[in-house]
Amino acid sequence: MMIEAVQQRLVSPANVAQKLARRPQVVRRLATYEVSLQAIPSLGIEIATLTETTILQTVRHQRRYGLLTNDSLIVATMLQQGVRILASADRRLAGVTELEIVGPGDLASPGN
Repeated sequence: MMIEAVQQRLVSPANVAQKLARRPQVVRRLATYEVSLQAIPSLGIEIATLTETTILQTVRHQRRYGLLTNDSLIVATMLQQGVRILASADRRLAGVTELEIVGPGDLASPGN
């Protein structure tokens, strides 16, 4: 949604989530992201269920690593599912010792 809003020039690139939260009329106009959501099953992406156990584990990760709620939910869900590698350009989770964070710079260049 945020990418779509910026590409359509409905909001400027900085603090997109905050801007959209304050402008529900803009959010109602967004539709392209829906196509991406509908494609998830055909891409072989499995969506993990958020359980009570997962939610309770978030507190442990928040306290240990100083994570915000969404980041601690990501960590708790990954660990519960046995996933240990996170592909992300966002390094906020780099301090989580149970995970390996890989980003675009970690990929080998063609020919290497």
